[in-house]
Amino acid sequence: MCDSGQSSVSEHPDLDDGAVELLGSFVPQLLRSKVSKLSKKHGDLKFPNPNSDKYVAGILDISGLTTLAHDFTDDPKEAADLLNDLFTRVFFSIEDYGGDVIKLVGDALVCLWKPVYDDPEDEQDAYCLACVQAVKCFLEI
Repeated sequence: MCDSGQSSVSEHPDLDDGAVELLGSFVPQLLRSKVSKLSKKHGDLKFPNPNSDKYVAGILDISGLTTLAHDFTDDPKEAADLLNDLFTRVFFSIEDYGGDVIKLVGDALVCLWKPVYDDPEDEQDAYCLACVQAVKCFLEI
């Protein structure tokens, strides 16, 4: 089974009730809102440990996004709203397919799908399913 080497919110003193404000400029609003709701609902959140957990990774690059937004409008606020709406839809699609966006790099997203299995004999099938989910998600987007 995948390593349980995860850290929790309580182990990070800077991630208390003010975590949403602390992460403000580094994390998209959609994720800040989700973390805030989850921490209120479930209390002690567990964060993945990238050094010991295994994932299927995918990178989605939306080429020409800035040009596309500029072609639709000259108003910077309207362009930002357009891009935020697009990224919100993309984030939800990735989540619907069991993935998580872990990083934004310009107009590219780094996403992870964690294979889920209880029996070590099911590990290979779980990785195959995670790969299929990632591909289906990217094709839909």
